[in-house]
Amino acid sequence: LARRDVGAIPRADGEAMGLHPRGQDGRALGSGGPDLPAALGGRDATLAVLFVTPSLCTDPWTLRDDIITGVGAQHLIGCTTETVIGNGRELEGQSGMSLWCGVLPDVTATVFHLSRSDDTDPIIGWPDNGDLAGSPLIMVADPFTFPADVMLAEYDRGGLPPIVGGLASGGTRPGEHVLF
Repeated sequence: LARRDVGAIPRADGEAMGLHPRGQDGRALGSGGPDLPAALGGRDATLAVLFVTPSLCTDPWTLRDDIITGVGAQHLIGCTTETVIGNGRELEGQSGMSLWCGVLPDVTATVFHLSRSDDTDPIIGWPDNGDLAGSPLIMVADPFTFPADVMLAEYDRGGLPPIVGGLASGGTRPGEHVLF
């Protein structure tokens, strides 16, 4: 999950979006697709949001590191998915990667990991409630290993700001999804 300090997320001071079909990976930033670092005006991205098909995610941590290095991302969030969208297109049934990067002045993004050891335990890993006050959240979850419905019910009872995001897809069993 990523959060902003207070209020709604402002328009990015610089942003870039890339949709990479068929076989391109994080090292392809700037070749065969939009030059995302140039689109950011040479500035580091505050946040990068990545959705990638499993076929392009055989080495997810190298992909993550290449993207972080390529756009200077301070934080990256995302997951594997069956279909990617971006730049007004949808890539369904083929390999692809969709990456949005934003330069967000005056925004402090915080990434944290929630977990639950079994069906009767509470969800753990939340930052202090004061840290979430007024902060919209972006969430990605693995539907096989994390009870998003339970988390959302707990979150809603706390009267906290809205969450946007979704569930990883494309896998058929636990361990096949990657969350960044």
